[in-house]
Amino acid sequence: MIRLLFYLIFALGTLGFSQAEQNWLHRQGPTRNGVVPWSSNYDAASADRDWKLGEPLWTFEAGDGGASPVLAGRHLYTLGWRDGREILWCIDAVTGDPKWNGTYECEAYGRFSVGDKSLYKGPASTPEYDRYSKQIFSLGIDGDLFCWDLAGDTVWHRNLYDQLGVKQRPKVTRTGHRDYGYTSSPVAAGPWCMVEAGSPEHGTVIAFNKRDGAVAWRSECRDEAGHNNGPSPMLVDGVPCLAVFTLRNLVVMRLDPGNEGKTIGTIPWTTDYAQNIASAAISGPNVVVTSEYNQKKISRYRFSLTKEPELVWEQRAASKICTPVIYKDHVYFAFRELVCLDFGSGERKWSGGSFGDAGSVIATSDDRLIVWGGKGNLVLAESAQRSPKAYKALAKNRTVLKTDVWPHVLFANDRLYLKDHRGMIACYTL
Repeated sequence: MIRLLFYLIFALGTLGFSQAEQNWLHRQGPTRNGVVPWSSNYDAASADRDWKLGEPLWTFEAGDGGASPVLAGRHLYTLGWRDGREILWCIDAVTGDPKWNGTYECEAYGRFSVGDKSLYKGPASTPEYDRYSKQIFSLGIDGDLFCWDLAGDTVWHRNLYDQLGVKQRPKVTRTGHRDYGYTSSPVAAGPWCMVEAGSPEHGTVIAFNKRDGAVAWRSECRDEAGHNNGPSPMLVDGVPCLAVFTLRNLVVMRLDPGNEGKTIGTIPWTTDYAQNIASAAISGPNVVVTSEYNQKKISRYRFSLTKEPELVWEQRAASKICTPVIYKDHVYFAFRELVCLDFGSGERKWSGGSFGDAGSVIATSDDRLIVWGGKGNLVLAESAQRSPKAYKALAKNRTVLKTDVWPHVLFANDRLYLKDHRGMIACYTL
């Protein structure tokens, strides 16, 4: 029963709302993997009018930060920074009108930040909407973990630096020193809100009780936190687990009762400039992990409770920012170009387009890919199911946004919600 509960929580994230509603409650969408069970609405017979964005339905300035938005029913939630304060916004997803905001004092950078300040400012973590407790969890750049109710009131608050004594990330290779503060997204599951705290003393992952913020358990792993998008839930031999891309390793840990936080496998993986940014992509017991710089590769590992992790394949292709999307036996990511690999062998099937460093991908139920990259380059492309031998773009759009699009694209209810790292949100209808 416990395993079934976790399976439902991790794999069936759209439950709890009416069938007519399309929700995006977590980082990377309804099931945390960049795949949505609805169509792109592209019709080749009327391509002249389909996927031509025109003017946005509305725009909203949320404040600086690379945090992606999430959607629950009619409400869009996102984090931003403005005038010395971080802000959790609740925005009407149809009209763009702000409904409420929760705000608190915070600097634009984490207290131990070092490096690349011209490239980012403000919070980078995507809020997490928990449909069971009807709460929102947010993690700010300086370690402020908040639990909010749906009226915008604080249920509880913890600062990870203060509570756990977390220090500055160490310089891990011969290249430059980097610390971007807290960037990974919380994961709400069962009775917990889990965060990649990165405390060598207390644990890489800390699980807080959703009700009152008390510490429920701490991971066996004690690595410093990576700079990725967040931990990735998975099942290994039927047991709920969590894949975490730390500053030093890919780590998979158990979540089942009595074994919370116990490590089942570790893969050494340290990237120059502490740039373990793309999160782990999950398919069953398989983890696909990638980074640039000295690593410059993408690897698939298979995990088990009874034996060491197995390297299935490794390729000299890499994603710097975009978390890979595994869809129908293929792996996709957008880094400079859109790349398609065979999931079984790792073989490159095709690549193409131009997307710069920033990028995110959504796979839709009609076998198409929404790709958001660079400084506002939006493309609808065919997946390998429709175009197995070559990259094929169906529609290309330049948007009103002007800066790097670190936040993930959101698509639901026939609307696209696009955000850049300066906090401009633009809503388009298809």
